[in-house]
Parts: sequence; C-alpha cells; structure tokens
Amino acid sequence: MSFHLIKFANGDIAVVPENWCDDGMVYWPKYKNTERAKRAAANSETPESNWTKYDVMIIRTSLKRDVFHTLHFSYISCLSSAAEVHILNLLETIKQQQDQLVAKVNYLCSRMNSTPGPDVEMPDSIDLPLEHLEAVEAFEVFLKEPSNYPISSLATIGGQDLKRVTWNILGRLYTDDVSHQINWKGVNNKKAFSQMSAKSLLFSAVRKNSITKSVTDAEVTKHTIRWFNLAMDRATKRRGVSDHKMNVATFI
Repeated sequence: MSFHLIKFANGDIAVVPENWCDDGMVYWPKYKNTERAKRAAANSETPESNWTKYDVMIIRTSLKRDVFHTLHFSYISCLSSAAEVHILNLLETIKQQQDQLVAKVNYLCSRMNSTPGPDVEMPDSIDLPLEHLEAVEAFEVFLKEPSNYPISSLATIGGQDLKRVTWNILGRLYTDDVSHQINWKGVNNKKAFSQMSAKSLLFSAVRKNSITKSVTDAEVTKHTIRWFNLAMDRATKRRGVSDHKMNVATFI
C-alpha cells in the first residue's frame, strides 16, 4: 500500500494511505484520539461510511511504508520555517516556468520538423486559456461538434513525458483560477471534467503527440486528476510570488 503526503485547506499536514484519497478529497476518521487516527493511517484501515471528507492537496505520492513516520515528522519540521516554505514555493514556480520554456521549445521544433494539420478557427468569444466558467461553458458548446477540436495546435505544445504533455495541454486550455472549479468527478459542486467534451479533446491531443501516442486512457486520467487537484495550490503560489515581488519592489 502506498501513502500520500497531503495538506488540508487550513495548512495541516498528514500522511494517509492512498485508499483514503479520492479525486482531491480525503476520508478522515472521526476518532477523538489523535494516536488512534495515526494508527488507522499506518495500518491502512478501510474508510468507513461515517468518515468526514475534506478538500486536500497531495504534496507527495507513492510513499513507502517504511518511511512513513520519518517523512511525516521531517516534513512538518521543515514547514516550521516560513522562510523555507517560501523557498519551496519559489522553487516550484521556477520549475513550472522551466516546463513552460521546454514546452515552447518543443512546439517550435515540431513546427519546423513537421507539417501540422489545419488550425481550427476559434470564435471571437473564446480565448485560450479559459479564465472563467462562462468561457468554459462556451468552449464546451463549441466542442459539441468534433470537427471543432483544435487537436493539431494542442498536440504541438509538447513536454518531456506523458505527465508534462498532459499538464501543458491543460495549462493551455485553463487558467489556474478557473481550473480549481473543475475536478474529475464533479464533487463539491465543481464541474466534472470526465463528462466534458474537453476530456475527449485532451485525450486526442495527447495521443497525437509522438511522445505519447500509445498511452492508455488510465494513464492520461491519472495525470489529469492530479493537475486539477493542484490547481488551487498553483494559483495560491502564483499570487504569493507576485505579492513577494511587489513587496521587494516597494522596499527597494
């Protein structure tokens, strides 16, 4: 059984077995004793129907059981320093920017070395990435006709592997501010991506990329779920970095 390191909306950190998590939610036992809850997690107890569900962000995945306690307490210790948390956020932002640069280079290379299909003409009312739910709805109406799928242009976005190809395409379709209102199953009154036409567009665009042409639905789905689960955290980090830059500029 693998484990996930998760963060709750209030900032609390916990390590839970993977069967406690489902589409950005965690099932949490109603034990009054904290040690009893920890023991339930360590023993990978099966969630019961009366357990409470919370929105969470998965920070690390596929944790080995033998590092359960070590990683749990070392990570909490690390988070005790606000400066270190800020550094971690900055490093994550730099990594995202690097991925975007790689995607642009791949796009330019693919344009130079191949002949892409014809671009679909988008209506004036639709501008990617989509910034609000009204635009998402308009895009869904546009995609009702499969011939409107902008597969060729999305497939050239690129990435180092399946995860990056999937995430880069999703980042081209949706901003972080609107993507946190979407998840795979539509829980918590969010839009269900699994039922949207954009899901078919994503799968087609991923498979048109030469790196990921033979991937399975399950593989794309896994990375799609994770991308939407991390949307709120990406938006929060971006705002935090922006505020930090403004504070530095003001200080100077």
